[in-house]
Amino acid sequence: MLMTPGASVFVHSGGRLLLQRRRDNGLWSEHGGCMEPGETAEETARRELFEETGLTAGKLEMIGVFSGREQFYTYPNGDKVCNVNVAYLCENFSGAPLERSDEASELKWFAAGELPEDISPPVLPALRACLALLNSRRASPARGDVPVLVNGVAAFLKNDGRYLLMKRAAGKRIAPGLWSGVGGHMEPREMNDPFAACCREIEEETGIVPRDVVSLGLRYVLTRLSKDEIRQSYIFFGETARDDIIQTDEGELCWAPERELLDREYSETFAAMLAHYVGRDAGDSDVYAGAASDDNGRLRMNWTRLKDWE
Repeated sequence: MLMTPGASVFVHSGGRLLLQRRRDNGLWSEHGGCMEPGETAEETARRELFEETGLTAGKLEMIGVFSGREQFYTYPNGDKVCNVNVAYLCENFSGAPLERSDEASELKWFAAGELPEDISPPVLPALRACLALLNSRRASPARGDVPVLVNGVAAFLKNDGRYLLMKRAAGKRIAPGLWSGVGGHMEPREMNDPFAACCREIEEETGIVPRDVVSLGLRYVLTRLSKDEIRQSYIFFGETARDDIIQTDEGELCWAPERELLDREYSETFAAMLAHYVGRDAGDSDVYAGAASDDNGRLRMNWTRLKDWE
């Protein structure tokens, strides 16, 4: 059995934890590894975080030192280890997470209350301590019925009279099986930059890189209340000369002729937005806010042209 002293980091932002799916056992964990000769625990944590995620840590807060029987583990290849792990919490970082690394087949953000069940066993003691630390900071007045804010982006790209549309995968939480532009949730670091989130989503879901998109502009900000969420969507329109696209598990991509743009089945708010868009004057580049309200059980979109009056 190997005694493996090391350090690890839980990355937390906006109520979510960034976890990695390990290549050695296929389970989810925080980010970390063994100390190298001469390193301090914090130096190990910073190095491992950068190597495995591409993130550069700012302030690190120690969660605790974890050892004992819960740190005994046998990997699928037969290696037996006993870990001594110094775990840290990182809420101040720079950079963008990698999609995968030599150590991880996948990196993904999870809501702190919706973590996956297949967590690597040695991680559990530090994870429980991390969640307890985060929960202790949330001592605040009762939330009551105040909804949470969910921000997202979508892009409708045009190429030679056609729009790139996506039929969302059936397993999606929001608008499953319906048509949309390409897009998704904004990452914590993008909350003040929907344009950056839009460019990232376009590249991830289509393979079209930012330099191949022109005239990408914000045209709508849609707001609706859905149960305990206020959903706010930033809608961009742009053009691209590329028509070669990749397919992902996010949904089915296709190019639709402009005349058929309104013929697909969208969410009600997106259908109303697109109907408003095709009715706009040519050259109208203003941003419109659309607030969804109830009109005797039917959707009513209230449109306002956003203008700076100062």
